[in-house]
Amino acid sequence: MKNKTISTRVNEKIAEKAKQNLANVGITVSEYLRLALISAAEDGVSDLLNSPEAMQAKFEAEHGQTLNIGSVEDYKRWSEKL
Repeated sequence: MKNKTISTRVNEKIAEKAKQNLANVGITVSEYLRLALISAAEDGVSDLLNSPEAMQAKFEAEHGQTLNIGSVEDYKRWSEKL
């Protein structure tokens, strides 16, 4: 099967931050997008913004019930305690 090239536009700052974050886990933007498209094609796309978890997170954010955990390293330490 022949491959198709897909391009998209995104703010430069977002692109660089995504590139850095993805590099931290060992994948490229291209690999991430390819995996996302494969997942969407094979499993469909759920409405992430209206899931019970997303609605709960929105409620918590709107009512000041969130935690500020600091840097990425702080987050890693915090998440290991869960």
